[in-house]
Amino acid sequence: MPSPDQLSADPSAPVPRSRWARVLRVVLVVLAALLALPVLAYVGNGVVGSIRQARLAREVAAEVRDNRAVAEPEVRALRDRQRTAVAAAGGPPPRHSHLALECQLGTRDAGWIVQEHTQTCSVRSIDLHPVADRAAAEALVARLPATDFGEATSAPLPDGCSPLRKRSEADLPAVETLWVPATAVADDRCYQLRTDGADGTGGETIALEDLEPGQDWVAVVTTRTVLPERGIGCSPWSVLFCTAPWDEPVRD
Repeated sequence: MPSPDQLSADPSAPVPRSRWARVLRVVLVVLAALLALPVLAYVGNGVVGSIRQARLAREVAAEVRDNRAVAEPEVRALRDRQRTAVAAAGGPPPRHSHLALECQLGTRDAGWIVQEHTQTCSVRSIDLHPVADRAAAEALVARLPATDFGEATSAPLPDGCSPLRKRSEADLPAVETLWVPATAVADDRCYQLRTDGADGTGGETIALEDLEPGQDWVAVVTTRTVLPERGIGCSPWSVLFCTAPWDEPVRD
């Protein structure tokens, strides 16, 4: 009969069960580490990215707040001059008005792929003066000064509104004066009257459904940029696609 020493030296002898358990534990630890590393990297990147996004949100809010403090009084002063000019030209006072900070989220794309998200903000004023028809609108607008309403233009718009005056200068608020036929209001085909993204804090907002049906308008739209298109990146928790870092625009 072979001795115990001979049995232990025999390579064909069965490996003790405790040795297999140790090997299995090592394999499981290695697998767990391989699975944990991507998760830890994802969480770490998300946490660091969230801190950076919070800092960026504060910077954007401060920029919007500071620029709005300058832009809103400027737009209000111009609107007062425009109303005075319309009255002097024999036009009616505005029946509906809107003045608010408007912010929108957008994207910069490469083909179908979103590269990063963006935010823009502006202070916008809309005055709607009732008129009988296009001829009445053109007659009224012809008597308005170019300094606050812009030069005459006749470029047609595909959505149903017709521009009559336009001012677009780098250092001044942009101004569009349009004839808005009743049909364009009913079908929501005049994008200049849309107020998506308005904060509504000024208490002056326009709801298209509240406008009188069958009524034509002269619309005076004044816009002052507060935040030019600003890249805000992607959510730090994005995996395959670039999702928005925040759900709503950041305001002051």
